[in-house]
Amino acid sequence: MKDTYRERIKEEQKKLSPSQVFFSEGYRKLFRDLANEVAGEKLEQLLLYQSTEDGLAGWNDGKRIGINIGNLITGSFLELEQKSDSLIGILGHECGHARFTDSALRKVYVQNMLAGVWYPDAPEPENEDEEKALNEMDTCLAGKNPVVVPLLTECASYISNLLNDVYIEEKMCSLFPGSIKKGILINRRRNVEWIPPLKELLEGNSDPVSVFLKVLVQYALRGYANSWNMESCEMLDTLNEVKHFVDLSVTADSDLIRYQATNQILLKMWKYFRNLLEELKQECQGTRRKRGRATAGGRTAGSRNASGRTVGKRAARRGRATGGTVAERTTAGRTGRRKISRGRKFYRGR
Repeated sequence: MKDTYRERIKEEQKKLSPSQVFFSEGYRKLFRDLANEVAGEKLEQLLLYQSTEDGLAGWNDGKRIGINIGNLITGSFLELEQKSDSLIGILGHECGHARFTDSALRKVYVQNMLAGVWYPDAPEPENEDEEKALNEMDTCLAGKNPVVVPLLTECASYISNLLNDVYIEEKMCSLFPGSIKKGILINRRRNVEWIPPLKELLEGNSDPVSVFLKVLVQYALRGYANSWNMESCEMLDTLNEVKHFVDLSVTADSDLIRYQATNQILLKMWKYFRNLLEELKQECQGTRRKRGRATAGGRTAGSRNASGRTVGKRAARRGRATGGTVAERTTAGRTGRRKISRGRKFYRGR
């Protein structure tokens, strides 16, 4: 009789949609109470919303926290219980930022990088190759290189955010070893599952910067890189060189240590930026040659689109603002600026 009763309950539960459960007043109250307890202070607002377009799992601005019920991570789980665990993990993550992240210091770090200044200090080279790399980086930063500075800043922001995510999650798992820890860990596992093995990344991607960032995410979240189908490669050697910076960031109580660790990782990665910049240089040269041929042919007022219709100069420039498989162009024209692709977005709390 009891088994039949349980089975009936399970059958009724299957009829419920996630939105019916997660937008119910009872679930909202549960989340509000949990958030106020876990955040360490009473929040001004906890927003539960559903969006498949913003790419965010959650966010916070210091006093308010938003949890996107329609995020990709939660949506990838099949059972309502798993989805709820995932949402609680995201809540724990964002509350961790509210507790432990210095948002003002993060802005200082990013603003200094955009201004071409190392903060808190320049990375320390460990050999002659790194001394050469640091000189090249310093030259680009001091000269406000319009290609390198935005790329370095975005990469630095991504890495520092990753290191901070791992730190605050470890703190929250230690403070709340029950449902918060469970939710954080299943979300981590799912994030890593979505990243292909290193061999596939290298074969399908010409952008070594983005590939290394994915490998770095794997190690930071799970403690290893998925390289089961290849014994060794140069990128794994680089990962081994930066592992201790990641490990230090997990336990260090100062955000300044994590920002310095980010700078050290950027120095180790500079060889990948060289490759990307050389590719961009070749693309720009190819673009100039095409412009020259088009001008010589008398088509100076514009160009033709795929249907053969003439488009103006401005529209033609917009059409060229396209990206490759991983690096996405953010501006057209001579600079060839690119934006590091994040793939699937992780938590974005600031």
